[in-house]
Amino acid sequence: MRRECTVSSLMANLYAIPIIITITAFYLILFKLFWNVNDLKSVLDYNLILYLIVIAAGCFLHEIIHWLTFKTAGKINKADLKFGFQYKTLTPYVHCHVPVTIRIYRLSLWMPFLILGGILVVLSLLLNEFGLFLLSFLFCCLSGGDLLILFMLMNTDKRSLIIDHSSKCGCIVFH
Repeated sequence: MRRECTVSSLMANLYAIPIIITITAFYLILFKLFWNVNDLKSVLDYNLILYLIVIAAGCFLHEIIHWLTFKTAGKINKADLKFGFQYKTLTPYVHCHVPVTIRIYRLSLWMPFLILGGILVVLSLLLNEFGLFLLSFLFCCLSGGDLLILFMLMNTDKRSLIIDHSSKCGCIVFH
């Protein structure tokens, strides 16, 4: 049996709003526990161009993490993985052309969130570096689409195979 788990780009952005609100609430609690408004003001003094470059690089790194997860954990050949860039939304993407187990697919969705969000937030707290804290927050929010797909796959049978949809946000599930 075949089932599409897809949404349009517009709907993915709309569905990601509650996810981003939840992430924001978590980060506001951390902010209140570890920093104050003066820390926010000091970050605004940083070089904005440098932040934009780091954010753009982080977007590409996000996709590289997907690629590496498919390649290493899923043992997918390089020829079956495609890097691309969607000019309409100015976003890079990685597309896996072959079916993978749901475990590998979920892992590939989680990894950018955990590495760019989770590890960075822990480092920001350990180093007391508010700039890293903000980057972690942004990278968590940028994972909203991945988290949405994870949510859509929540009740999927663990024996299912998953393949990226070729043109929409999401995947096709084979039971």
